[in-house]
Amino acid sequence: GGQNLMQSFWLWFLIEISANLFEGIILISFFNTFLRRRCQNKAIYWILPFVQASFTYIINQTSLETIPSVLLFVSFAIAIAWAFYKGTMLQRVLFTIAFFVVWLASEFALLALLNLVFPDFFVHLIQPSIERLTSIMVCKLGLFIILKIVQQFAPSGENRLPLRRILPLFSLPVVSLLIVFNMQIYWQDQTNSSLFVLTAVSTLALLFTNLVVFDQYCQIQRDAEI
Repeated sequence: GGQNLMQSFWLWFLIEISANLFEGIILISFFNTFLRRRCQNKAIYWILPFVQASFTYIINQTSLETIPSVLLFVSFAIAIAWAFYKGTMLQRVLFTIAFFVVWLASEFALLALLNLVFPDFFVHLIQPSIERLTSIMVCKLGLFIILKIVQQFAPSGENRLPLRRILPLFSLPVVSLLIVFNMQIYWQDQTNSSLFVLTAVSTLALLFTNLVVFDQYCQIQRDAEI
């Protein structure tokens, strides 16, 4: 029964669509920081991450090779930048490519680290497993940390945090990463997978908590400046 829960289609649909949504939110946040919005209606920019997440999920289900998939992701993101943001075409293309370069580099480095720490980690990635959940969580949190650091150098300064606040605030995603690593270690000795659903939902909640905390802090910072 526990093993069936771990392999449940709906559970993995929730995990992957949530991870894609998290990534979509980061992408739109990145565009909002470095490009100027074209539309006045803010609701559009709330909908875009869901559109990006749906597109990413569909492409991931087609079993395309890595390079064609990445090219489709980049092309779709460029289309979003072209349709919903101002600036020269070169700017929009370069910022989109920069995002995906960071995305690819961080995923490659973090997966290599996981495979180094946990023997045969790559072997279990293609199956519904704790390794797959760990890789999703670690890669998304790693991307989040890197891009939040990059946003500190944004010309607009809208998402820039005071230096004295950066380290305490970044402690949350760093501790989240440590929790995910500990979760992976814990599951190495588990034979009963009945608690996997709780583990998956809890880690997804932890993932989005990072977004909420950063967003709320930035909002408080803006209100304080006003």
